[in-house]
Amino acid sequence: MNEGGLRLVPNPAADKTLNIFLPEMPSMSCSIAVTNITGKKIFEKKIIKELSSDFISLSNLPFEGDGLYFLTAEIDGIIYSQKFQVGSR
Repeated sequence: MNEGGLRLVPNPAADKTLNIFLPEMPSMSCSIAVTNITGKKIFEKKIIKELSSDFISLSNLPFEGDGLYFLTAEIDGIIYSQKFQVGSR
């Protein structure tokens, strides 16, 4: 897994919205998954990227309360992973 190039804002997330800055990618699509600390998948979506944007905003994510979560993005066969916090630190 690779953390390079994937950035999540805000971190910690204060509400059910997460902004994802993706690495440069030749592909127009990517798969996004969010798991909780126990590995339970709480969100999964295939996203078609707009040509001019390396930014995706996800809203109304079904977080199961405050805590540590992991976002995984698969782009062109490369898996990027980043942990993030929901709620106060």
